[in-house]
Amino acid sequence: MPVELIEYFMSYLNPVSQHTYLRTVSKSFYMAWENVARNFTLGSIPAISHLNLEEDCEVLLNTQQQEIEYLTENKKAILESNENYPAIINAFDQLAVINTTSRMLAYYAKEKCLNALNEAIIRKRIELEVVGSVGLDYWKIGMISWLRRAKALWLNGNFLTRFPDSLFQDETLGEFWENLTILHIRNNRLTSFPEGIRKCKALEQIHVEDNKLTSFPESIGQCVALEWLNVSHNQLTTLPNTISQCVKLKTLFAYENRLTTLPNNMSATLKYLAVHSNWLISLPEDIVNCIALKKLWLTDNYLCSIPDNLREDILVVGMDGNPITKSKLLETQKKLPSKESTAITDTPPAKRRKLN
Repeated sequence: MPVELIEYFMSYLNPVSQHTYLRTVSKSFYMAWENVARNFTLGSIPAISHLNLEEDCEVLLNTQQQEIEYLTENKKAILESNENYPAIINAFDQLAVINTTSRMLAYYAKEKCLNALNEAIIRKRIELEVVGSVGLDYWKIGMISWLRRAKALWLNGNFLTRFPDSLFQDETLGEFWENLTILHIRNNRLTSFPEGIRKCKALEQIHVEDNKLTSFPESIGQCVALEWLNVSHNQLTTLPNTISQCVKLKTLFAYENRLTTLPNNMSATLKYLAVHSNWLISLPEDIVNCIALKKLWLTDNYLCSIPDNLREDILVVGMDGNPITKSKLLETQKKLPSKESTAITDTPPAKRRKLN
């Protein structure tokens, strides 16, 4: 069935008829509809199970509605902090006037607006960073050199709910991403991180803590200059194995997530690894190959042991809150400090928190 015909047909179904039809659709239809979806969105498309399509669609619709309500509630703050940026106003206006009897078409139209809204917020922050780096006069006359001067991007507390990959596909921003060295994007509502981060070859620091990330892209391995990565206070269950390709990585903070495992073959340059308050049941044996490792935070996990050949000069900051046996703990006691160190100020004392 042609995609155009599917789109036309679904647009004329009322919500009840849509549910009836969706109960009987085949996997091939869903794949065709997914192609339609790509024409409506600027970013990635949420995955929908083929087994419980109707139920999963309801979950997506509810999640989207919560996102819209969150942004709408903070509309005034968003506009004020971004100087009433026209593109942001336009995205809010378009979001408010979407009106169609087709729930599916409304969903993808809203997705397009949500991506446009988040993209506009980020673009405005880039503009503000550039003006702050080179001055307003340079910005107005369109100097090419502005792209080389803005090295950091601060997106903390900007009410972001997504980071559209379309920003990395914009050729006019190509040089900006290539020269970016520091990215601060903490205290937002991100559930995923863009694959396009691979274009930031000069990126040295990523601060994306205090979000709602459930996954992190494999493309992080292409950020070969990365030295500092903080993904703490999220909902991650795994970290990509490609982190091992970040050969200059020195600090990895991933505490207060839902990690059950750690990547193998982590960088030999790694000095500080904070993974307390997770769901770890073991450490990778090859962690002993992290020859530069100095401090390891392990409090509040589900560890029953640590590698026998872990170097004695590594400062293991706390093993309390783990089911490690008393005998094993005594064996490793010489690696534990008399008091828990908080030398790194970016790391709060380990404390189990309730994750929703």
